[in-house]
Amino acid sequence: MRVNLAEMSLAELLVHRDAIDQAIVARRSADREIARRAVADRARELGFSVEELFGEGEGTGEARGAVAPKYADPRDPARTWSGRGRTPRWVSELEAEGVERDALLIQRD
Repeated sequence: MRVNLAEMSLAELLVHRDAIDQAIVARRSADREIARRAVADRARELGFSVEELFGEGEGTGEARGAVAPKYADPRDPARTWSGRGRTPRWVSELEAEGVERDALLIQRD
């Protein structure tokens, strides 16, 4: 079956897009389950568990918890940074002004 997208109205295209998005999510989920079962079966054949090989909960795509802020802007204490990832502009600007990064550390009791 060949579909001519150029002849469809915007409403028809949006309906098709929604249906395609739903089909992609369903297919990805089904394929992931098939792969998970295949890996678990093969691991079991070799005398291992999936957790033993990959660690418990690792690689599940779940987000990790938030990290406590380590640095704060002395001019605006609401602006904080955990020290991970890309250096925020306010940190770079203060360092360019000669402020040492250690001076930005949040004091903990």
